[in-house]
Amino acid sequence: MKSREGKVIEADDLIALMEKLAKEEIMAREKDIAPDELSQRARIIALAALKFFFLHVTPPQDIIFDPEKSISFEGATGPYLLYAYARIKSILRKSRELSSGESLSSGKEALELDNLGVLRENEEEEMIILLSNFEEIISKSTIFLSPSYLVEYLLKLAQKFNEFYHLYSVLKAENSLSRARLFLCQAVGQVLDNGMRLLGIETLEKM
Repeated sequence: MKSREGKVIEADDLIALMEKLAKEEIMAREKDIAPDELSQRARIIALAALKFFFLHVTPPQDIIFDPEKSISFEGATGPYLLYAYARIKSILRKSRELSSGESLSSGKEALELDNLGVLRENEEEEMIILLSNFEEIISKSTIFLSPSYLVEYLLKLAQKFNEFYHLYSVLKAENSLSRARLFLCQAVGQVLDNGMRLLGIETLEKM
């Protein structure tokens, strides 16, 4: 890979740079993180940023790689996908704490598919539609030998989830609505996890 100045950049040097930038992003949010945890998270975030960037590109277009932009937790980046997934896992953890450890699939109030009728907001319906398209996107990426379709799909799903997250409460909603939203969050998280793993991107439950 070459820089704008035409200098060749070794892969190890690029990864090291991305890890350094990732550590700075993490430390800005969590100053007391243990060194080992910091290094582990930074490595995963750095590789996610690189893989997302290169898999998002449709050959043979020219590309300009911006390390600072690619490591950002905002925008069309690998860390943005990781952050959406980690946010979902945080919601599910808090839900278990509030319900004394009961999972969504246990107990007398286990959610049935019919209960999803309470999800009437536009963002909720759009997420459900996106979820239903996952297999089609996988097939399209396979047929055209282009992971960019899957990358773009995951980005849209993460963006839609974040819109939903900022507009509506999950844990403080009325009981049946809260459980339906938790079920939806769980489904979105599972698809994000499955999709990223297909792309070779390791996920994080905490950012």
